[in-house]
Amino acid sequence: MNKEKKWLMVLSKLSLLFLVVAGGCSLLIVIAFATTAVYEWVKPPADMHLLGLITATLMYYGAPVTVFALVIGGLLRMTVHFGRRRELEKSNSRD
Repeated sequence: MNKEKKWLMVLSKLSLLFLVVAGGCSLLIVIAFATTAVYEWVKPPADMHLLGLITATLMYYGAPVTVFALVIGGLLRMTVHFGRRRELEKSNSRD
């Protein structure tokens, strides 16, 4: 296995990791928001409650992390795609 293939494999796994982290963060934010919405619908809050604070914290800190992970994961995925395409063109030109 040459160096380029090894780097493409590492970048591919890294992009998958970033995309899984982004998906997990977004799923966590959606679940927390839906749970808070149902809780506030069932029992209208008189004051701030812990579930609302957790949701607000997840939206404040989790949303930028999610966007960052999505952007980095997408860019890495595109890099891997173009690298594999370039490698395929190199192998076709040798023949």
